[in-house]
Amino acid sequence: KIAAAQPRIEGDAIRAQLLDDMTWHMPTTLPKDNLHEAAAKLPLLARDWGTAFGTSLRWLRLMPRTAFPAASPFVRETPFGKVALGTMKDDTYEGDYAVIVDPGGNDRYKGRVGAALGTENRRVGFLADLQGDDVYDCGDTDITLGAAVLGIAALYDLGAGNDRYSGGHVSLGAAI
Repeated sequence: KIAAAQPRIEGDAIRAQLLDDMTWHMPTTLPKDNLHEAAAKLPLLARDWGTAFGTSLRWLRLMPRTAFPAASPFVRETPFGKVALGTMKDDTYEGDYAVIVDPGGNDRYKGRVGAALGTENRRVGFLADLQGDDVYDCGDTDITLGAAVLGIAALYDLGAGNDRYSGGHVSLGAAI
């Protein structure tokens, strides 16, 4: 894992490691057929998620800007959903993203971003935007912006910008 104690890792190596770390998504197996059993296991998923992402949040702000792409967001399709690393520019994310980490710029988000859907391959959602005046324009999308249905998700906007948020039903941190 990348840590503040390893500042010599640069560019491509950091991007590759960060994307691999962000696609862990299955810390525990939730049963598909028994809703009550699945719900009972969610605290274990939350504990594992908190351990993984809680530690990440500490070093996300300390990441060198060379860890993020310069020209355009780096997007990777994974079995657990689309994962993206943004740029310091004004990026736009449209569609369905399981995980996004964006270091800066006045970004725009539209669609299902950083949400957990409770399906076998989408139990965790994560969106971290580190700075900028961002627009979260997801009013036409349900289950988005850090919302979770039988899973766990978070939206962290860590900047001090002037942001605007709009989400459909079960959005903005809602959970079922």
